[in-house]
Amino acid sequence: MNHFRLAGLSLLTVILQGSFFTHFPIGGATLHLAIPFIVNVGIYVGPLPASICGAVIGLIEDISTGNAIGVRGLLYFWIGYFAGIMKDQVNDDDARPAVLISVGATFVFFILYAFISRFMSQTGGFLLYLKGPLVIEALLNGLMAWVLHIVLRRVLRLPRLYS
Repeated sequence: MNHFRLAGLSLLTVILQGSFFTHFPIGGATLHLAIPFIVNVGIYVGPLPASICGAVIGLIEDISTGNAIGVRGLLYFWIGYFAGIMKDQVNDDDARPAVLISVGATFVFFILYAFISRFMSQTGGFLLYLKGPLVIEALLNGLMAWVLHIVLRRVLRLPRLYS
């Protein structure tokens, strides 16, 4: 697996998340591209690359949004690690595990992020978001996980340019 290709895709994920997907909310929720990307990377290449991608993407998001530095990086790290350890238990040609893990990771991410932010006195409206937009966001992430599964299957399995 080409690490430069994975780094480029991670950078593209951060750029698309920050400049495109945040401007188009659906039902009060925005598509969170990082979670399905990290889950799919974990399923395809394992826990170490997915954890590193998750930590880097999370730190970049934390820095760019001005929130508590490291919270997203830590949560994305664990999402990548969990998806990576599932690599041997799932068939990487089937998109259903990526979709299910992405939907579950969205709920876990939000609940832990809200708890940590609440602990740091930086959040509000937890119950309002939990009632509706969180479910929509989880479904959007599941849909994006399916799309990313198809795209990453083609991109990450291309032969290396320099062997």
